[in-house]
Amino acid sequence: MSAGVNGPARQPGRRGRFPAPPGRRRGSACRPAVRTFTRRFRDETGTSPRQWLLRQRVAHARLLLESTDLSVDAVERRCGLGSATALRQHFQQSVGVAPSAYRRTFRHP
Repeated sequence: MSAGVNGPARQPGRRGRFPAPPGRRRGSACRPAVRTFTRRFRDETGTSPRQWLLRQRVAHARLLLESTDLSVDAVERRCGLGSATALRQHFQQSVGVAPSAYRRTFRHP
C-alpha cells in the first residue's frame, strides 16, 4: 500500500493503527524529572511549586472573603486547602489575621 492524499497508508492487520514516529517519546518520558521541574519552577517563580500553589489558594480565599458571604468552610472547599482548619492556619500565617477578622476588615458591600 502506498501513501495517499490523507496520509500514510494503513498496514494490513493493524486495525488502522500507525506505528509511532521514530524519535517520538511517549507518556511519562515526555515530562521532565520531578527535580528538574522543581528546579526550573523555582528559577522562574522564586518559590517551590507547593508554596506557589498555597499562595494562589490563599489569594483566592482573600478574594472570596472580600466579595462573598460564603462561610469559611465553603471558602475552604472552593480554594482546595483540605479543611477549614488548614485554611485558618495558612491564612493566619500568610496574611497575619484570621479569615473572619480579614472579612470584617476588608468586606466590600
